[in-house]
Amino acid sequence: MISFGKVRNAGLPAASHEPLDVQRVLCVAAIFSLATLPLLLSVALSIWG
Repeated sequence: MISFGKVRNAGLPAASHEPLDVQRVLCVAAIFSLATLPLLLSVALSIWG
């Protein structure tokens, strides 16, 4: 029941889950940067190549 509440409130900004929100934002930012890194490299290679 507690885990179900955490899953339901995972995407909502709650003051009680602020550390979890910070970790979530950092994780999403890391995944996004890793996903965009090959794209940026290919763009740089196409410009310089």
